[in-house]
Amino acid sequence: MISIIRESPFDPGPNPGGATLIFQKMLSIVDSKMFEIEIKLKIRNKEELKSKLLKDFKGIHKINLVNYDLYYNKPVGTGDFSHTDEALRVRSTTEIDIKTRKILKNTNDITYKGPKLDNIIKSRVEHVCKISDSDIMDLILQALGYRKVISILKQREVIHIEFQEKKIECLIDKIENLEGWYFEAEVMVENHNELNAIKELLLEFITAIGYEKSDIIVDSYLDLIQNR
Repeated sequence: MISIIRESPFDPGPNPGGATLIFQKMLSIVDSKMFEIEIKLKIRNKEELKSKLLKDFKGIHKINLVNYDLYYNKPVGTGDFSHTDEALRVRSTTEIDIKTRKILKNTNDITYKGPKLDNIIKSRVEHVCKISDSDIMDLILQALGYRKVISILKQREVIHIEFQEKKIECLIDKIENLEGWYFEAEVMVENHNELNAIKELLLEFITAIGYEKSDIIVDSYLDLIQNR
């Protein structure tokens, strides 16, 4: 059952654009600014890479994740995220213990990603807000005019390592509608002044695991799927 409350500030009423602006402001207030710095690679040999992370870098692998991601575009007449290199995503995550195979928890969040700041390593502003119900958030977004573009299922092995005294989250990914396995190494920072240092760190890291700068994929998974 869906209840409609006419006096709610989120009721589009005669001016749906106004409600959209209210929602956009709400998203910007919920979370402080973070910068996501990430390197993506197509894996040549999954088991070899995983072994290197666990043995050579003493990586910690406790959980696997299943992400179900819904991506949205702006309301008709207000622009296009594909033209501005932005993204709006609602994610449902299932966290699984690798030993028992039991589900540890289920979580949901909504994420805004700004335009990429670099042509070599993917770095961008990211705002993330936890939500209790992804289905209700989907209804809210569509009621405000946001258009659902695509859903992507991601199965991910999460390995945490330390490299040059910096913590890096490593993800070995199997992505729906893409062939093979992918690898992401990600660091989140709050200070824009840290970006260049982290970029250099990640470049050194991929060399240490046997890859080169030319192997880096700047496109997001959304880009890769849409550009197949």
